[in-house]
Amino acid sequence: MLSLEQLSQTVKEHLGLYNYVDGMQYSSKWAIGESTLGGRGLIATEDIKSGEVLFVDHPLITGPRAGANLPRGCTVCRKLIDSDTFFKCSKCALLLCSEQCQNTTTHSDDCGTISRWNNKIPIEDVDDTLMSRALAAIRALLLNEEQKQFMIYLQANMQPQHGKEVRDIIPFFKIPEEEEQLMTLACCALDTNAFQIATPYGKNEMSMRGLYPVSGLMNHTCVPNTRYSYNVELQMVVNAVKPIRAGSEIFSCYTGTLWGTPARRTHLYKTKHFLCKCDRCADPTERGTLLAALRCFASECPGVLLPTEPLNMTAAWRCIECDLRVPYSNICAIQGALARLMGSLNFENLGDLENFLVNRITKHVPRTNQIVVDLHCRLIWMLGDSEGCRWHPLRSSIVKMELRKYESLENLLDTNQTEQRIWTIKQSDLGGRGLFATKPIKKGTLIFENKPLVIGARADHGRNPYCTVCYSISDTVYKCNKCSMLMCSKECEVTLAHTKLCDFVTKHWMPKPNSEQYPEALSGVLIYLHFMLLEEKNLLNVLLRSKPTPQSHIEEINVLCSKYNIPNEQKNFMYVINSILKINSFRVASSHKEKKIPLRGLYPLSSFLNHSCVPNTRNIFNNNYTMSVFAAKDIETMEEMLTCYTGLLWSTPARRCQLYKTKGFWCKCKRCGDRTEMGTKLSALKCLDKDCIGVLLPILPTDPGTDWSCDNCETKVPANRICVVQSALGSLVKTLDLDDQFRLEAIVLERLAKFIPYSSHIFVDLRLRLALRVGSEGIMLNELSESRVALKESLCRGTLRTLAALGAGDAPLRGLLLYHLHAALAERARRSPAMYDAYHILHGDIGAPPDLELRRRYLGPGCDKPQQERFFILDS
Repeated sequence: MLSLEQLSQTVKEHLGLYNYVDGMQYSSKWAIGESTLGGRGLIATEDIKSGEVLFVDHPLITGPRAGANLPRGCTVCRKLIDSDTFFKCSKCALLLCSEQCQNTTTHSDDCGTISRWNNKIPIEDVDDTLMSRALAAIRALLLNEEQKQFMIYLQANMQPQHGKEVRDIIPFFKIPEEEEQLMTLACCALDTNAFQIATPYGKNEMSMRGLYPVSGLMNHTCVPNTRYSYNVELQMVVNAVKPIRAGSEIFSCYTGTLWGTPARRTHLYKTKHFLCKCDRCADPTERGTLLAALRCFASECPGVLLPTEPLNMTAAWRCIECDLRVPYSNICAIQGALARLMGSLNFENLGDLENFLVNRITKHVPRTNQIVVDLHCRLIWMLGDSEGCRWHPLRSSIVKMELRKYESLENLLDTNQTEQRIWTIKQSDLGGRGLFATKPIKKGTLIFENKPLVIGARADHGRNPYCTVCYSISDTVYKCNKCSMLMCSKECEVTLAHTKLCDFVTKHWMPKPNSEQYPEALSGVLIYLHFMLLEEKNLLNVLLRSKPTPQSHIEEINVLCSKYNIPNEQKNFMYVINSILKINSFRVASSHKEKKIPLRGLYPLSSFLNHSCVPNTRNIFNNNYTMSVFAAKDIETMEEMLTCYTGLLWSTPARRCQLYKTKGFWCKCKRCGDRTEMGTKLSALKCLDKDCIGVLLPILPTDPGTDWSCDNCETKVPANRICVVQSALGSLVKTLDLDDQFRLEAIVLERLAKFIPYSSHIFVDLRLRLALRVGSEGIMLNELSESRVALKESLCRGTLRTLAALGAGDAPLRGLLLYHLHAALAERARRSPAMYDAYHILHGDIGAPPDLELRRRYLGPGCDKPQQERFFILDS
């Protein structure tokens, strides 16, 4: 047994102190040390960057793999048998494809080793297949003494089943006992440490394995921090796939990265004789990928089965939806049946693979299962690259399917980014796909940042005059001389963004005869123009992620078509984009300091956020329109991340109607299913019995046609009558001047109060508007009467209580209300005579608080300091 120092020296001699990769010199940033997993491993001695070359390992021995069903090929060039030109060497019985291969040094060494042995049977009767399987072990006899010692040191499992390839050729030759033992030892080392060598792209070659001694020192994890590739000399180049800190162990992966946990652990136990216990193996969901999941056995349940104890190979499985428990024996039966199904499949036939994927396997397993993922991979490699399915003749539907599969696999294959993410994309119970937490997320945590794919004016503001480059609203905008788009300055006119738009419009859109160029028509479709100028890949991603239902009556597009000759292809494209924007776009918040047109944007990742009327995320926008999404409350592992597509303080009927009109679905969340809306009674109407103090609430809130009943006298009111009342209320609200903070018409408010309680969303909305406007517009806060400041405080506190009852967490509206509440409190503190009296009593006393003078200046009577400065004093 080599000591650690001897092993390190042997490794250095094997690799050389310095190695060269593509002409670049590098030095090792790792050393051999004791591993926490047991035995020895490679440990980083310095911080290693992602992509860095760790070492270039050359094999001690290589040879054909020893599997029983592997195709035959030339033992020199590895070419598979495809003609009658192949022949067996008359001295050693190894298979060759040509005299050129027979005359190589490689074959000369192999043949010289084998021909030394005395034959037990005529050489022509020796099975060339068995000789090919044993070739890697035979080549161990060619190693020098140092290399043999290195091979012997490698951890190997000396089990009886190892060495079969050597035992299979003993009937053919009289092999010296010492050589037989060395070859058997080589088989043990190969079975434990060998790597399968990748076949060169596009070449039909025999599958090979190699014993790479330094790479063999890397221990296993199912989420490795390295990857390896092979150069033309069959050297293994090992790179870091993520940053590795000094002192961390360097890992490889001995299994398929996309295999499910049971498959990986079973393979490791059979081939390497250990059971992995890494974090991925211990996670039933495998970081949210659900690669091992099976469909729930309950016929009506949409859930999936996962192991209750992933590290216990015989543990029961449980449905994550209905909690059904299934014994391990049943799971084994299903997995065996799936294996037989896969065994019957012709992996070379594209049509068979597609049919199996679409019509058979997904009936038994969810689309996240490793079998489906493996089929996706195989189709990706075949589509556009195999005979009969090259790119040019492919149907467009197959190309789209290929792109969708590739897109879905990027997250699984990108191990570098996966480590940094705290979310994953998977099927949502709400329909389609959604974002799910891969670990517990604390309130206030930044979940992700998302740049807009495209940005532009909102549909209801697009035809207002604004600069089509910086989106500023200005009275000085003018038309571009070439395209007639509106500009605010020469700086905007000469930007690359405008140049591209200008070139496109002047080239493709000609004004109609007797029709003047109409800049407002172009402003209205600016966002569609941005889509047309997208790179093709981004554009395909947008189209393939959505299921648009194009409409043909879009006002801004119709106005454009009345002024310009628009090609039908581009016109239809704009209708499709309109549908995508209607479903997936977000309103972009604007700065109060800048006067810009209201904007909307398409945020690719944020579009995966599904809706809930009590969301667990909030979003903010920075100056370059990037959206940052934060946790509004604590989020558990595999809990879906949700946003809100409507106003938080709207009533259930208003929210659900808006969602159906704009997004095409009826919300059925917990809040919508609660007739009291968490006790807030935002939907309530006063009971129609004047003597009753109760309120009317919907009996079945998620049914738009439900009757309503009184929570006090239980009077029932039909839905059509409720609709009449709600319509009348809408008409009354429209008569209010909501811009006048002090003169809301008393008569209208009195009429409203006859039909709705003060908990109604209409009154809550009016109180919110007043809370935000009092002291912020017109008469400023320090000019308000004491009663108005008290009113602002009361309005803020009341609305905050409603938000708290809804469980809204750190919703942006809560932050805004807290700001205005703080402003009211600061103003009341400034006016308080307590500070004036305290100053006069304690002024000049060395025992007075050190900030007495500061607080008098900022918070005492007569203070004219800005509100933000007074906040600082209160917070200090």
